[in-house]
Amino acid sequence: MRFELERFLPYNRICELALITGFCQRLRKIHPVIFLQVFLFTSCVHRHATIAEIHRVYQAHTKSDVTYSSFVGRLNKSSVRFFEAILDECIRSTASGLALELREKYARFITIFIQDSTIIRLNKKLADRFPATRTTRVAAGVKIGYLFNVLANSPRTVSVVPERTAEIKTLRVGPWVKGSLLLIDLGFYTYRLFVRIHENRGFFVSRVKKGSKLRIEAVHSPMKESLSKALIGQDFLSVIAGLEMQSFDATVSFQFKRRQYRGKQRTERYRFRCVGRIHPETGEWHCYLTNLNHDEFNVNEIADLYRFRWEIESLFDEAKNECSLGDIAVTREEATMTLLYIALIRQFVLKRVYLVLRTLLDEDARNRLAPKRYGKVFIEHMELLLQNLIDEWKMLKIEDLEDKGWGHWFWLLSTQSPQAYPRKLVRDTILKR
Repeated sequence: MRFELERFLPYNRICELALITGFCQRLRKIHPVIFLQVFLFTSCVHRHATIAEIHRVYQAHTKSDVTYSSFVGRLNKSSVRFFEAILDECIRSTASGLALELREKYARFITIFIQDSTIIRLNKKLADRFPATRTTRVAAGVKIGYLFNVLANSPRTVSVVPERTAEIKTLRVGPWVKGSLLLIDLGFYTYRLFVRIHENRGFFVSRVKKGSKLRIEAVHSPMKESLSKALIGQDFLSVIAGLEMQSFDATVSFQFKRRQYRGKQRTERYRFRCVGRIHPETGEWHCYLTNLNHDEFNVNEIADLYRFRWEIESLFDEAKNECSLGDIAVTREEATMTLLYIALIRQFVLKRVYLVLRTLLDEDARNRLAPKRYGKVFIEHMELLLQNLIDEWKMLKIEDLEDKGWGHWFWLLSTQSPQAYPRKLVRDTILKR
């Protein structure tokens, strides 16, 4: 546990980033490593995290006489740059030997990415800088865009933009999608995005937006040849409502416009696969657009893959409820952005420790390790983690650390996180946890 955290956020690298970003030019009352650790692992007992509370914890652990005004003064543009650089370092940090695995059926994908975004409410005094959307009163907010890597159990990219920014602008497709599967939310539904993923040799699954014009080019579902021929050329969403079937599989085409180049813009027709099935509970058709081959994945498997998007909803729930990313009530912009980046870094550490914990447990305990409950237990015992880190600054013996500190923290995580819960079909069929 201790060595993995040191490798994840090494002491020398933190000091180097503090110097590069201008946060600390020399070590005096404020030490960048302890400053980071206190902000990360101070348990909040109020509805909103307060700087005064963190300041008191810093004084208690370091016996420092730094005044509150000086402490608050350090939360300026340089601190925002410092914590943003730490977040970038977390994103680039690899988890070699700690990643989860895909089951044999899905092993053809390098990894699975889930893209989505969530809104974070800020103090209304920041409404001029971060105006909210669709509100009748003065409000402020930012949009956090996540591209979540399922196998690494952490976001691949995190974007922080004003709430009014369109979701599609938070996702940039490139060669990195090659061989990977992207599960796309309806907020990112554009034909150009699907074509970009396909042309970069990636794979995608997306719900079909109402009103989409998808012309049927070929039918893959078993049915009478006469009916199959009659459906060719018709609109997919228009015909499925009249079909007496539980599922439908077809190749469809759509028109989309390329980007303008030298004043000209081409219109092309592209073909992808579209599947639909009747939801067992609501009785409504759920349709999905994908470029996965019908010989490899049937309709039910496509639907189960898309249901796997619930992983990112759990991520948002964890970020807001466990990592204090829900609402930030601080009025100063620099302090607000600092707390926002801290919450994101905290979730990275939480996810990394989860992977380490899995490697240290026996198979039975690992199979019962409930990710949602683990997140709650991690936050509950976060103060003990901070105490362990501070104790190392006091040069305790390793035996003391194992008996009273790190060993006790590991024991709490491993004994309180496992839970006897019904196995979730989608999670267990796709991932080896």
